[in-house]
Amino acid sequence: MARRQFALALHTLILLARTPGSTTSQSLAGSVNAHSSGVRRMLATLGQAGLVDAVEGRDGGYRLAQPPDMITLKDIYCAIAHEPLLPCHRPISPHCPISAAVGPAINAIVADAEARFQDALECRTLAEIANSVDGTVTWLH
Repeated sequence: MARRQFALALHTLILLARTPGSTTSQSLAGSVNAHSSGVRRMLATLGQAGLVDAVEGRDGGYRLAQPPDMITLKDIYCAIAHEPLLPCHRPISPHCPISAAVGPAINAIVADAEARFQDALECRTLAEIANSVDGTVTWLH
């Protein structure tokens, strides 16, 4: 779930980074192939994290709240992911001593992997990813 939400948020923010002005949730939803109400919920979450602004009025919509080179992929991930990328170990059998003992070891590895993943995300910005997208893409107006 976290991977899918992160990918959807990243895709949406790339669109906003590459779109002059603001754009509607309906336009964004069409590009990311999701329902506009789901996109609005995600945009609200990104707004609470200070990544997106809602613009009201006739020409309203959404836009980035800060320049794309100031938004790290970790910012996006932390705003969206409410669970670690990798699930924690749950004992297969609570009565099995191996199953119970292996849990803390696996959870420590998962926590280390999550920390390293977030460190890698912190080194990359939305601008880098948006700029790496093929220049032949038609962007929203």
